[in-house]
Amino acid sequence: MVIFQGDSRFLLIIGEGFQLVLTPRSAKKTFTGILSFKEKEVVDPATGELVTCRMLNDDETRCGNFVIMPGSEPDYGNYPVCVTIQSPTRIAEVEPYALEVEFEEE
Repeated sequence: MVIFQGDSRFLLIIGEGFQLVLTPRSAKKTFTGILSFKEKEVVDPATGELVTCRMLNDDETRCGNFVIMPGSEPDYGNYPVCVTIQSPTRIAEVEPYALEVEFEEE
């Protein structure tokens, strides 16, 4: 499940064993990447309050190209081991970015 939170943040919840690739909605935006990827944990089930328990960086997001939420038996393939560490909470907040390029007409 992916929930848009506004301000270009997405909450990924109730999931494992998937990969999320983000693409811009505008044709002018030529590059998209992941600015931050935070694993979250519920600290108060009554209010749904979340806290960050782990930050994932460049290696864990394949240089900011995509989000991986490994399953309990991940396929290691050619991924570095660090991206196959399972998220015990299965909750993450992702903030992508996109660069817009202005082309000069000749």
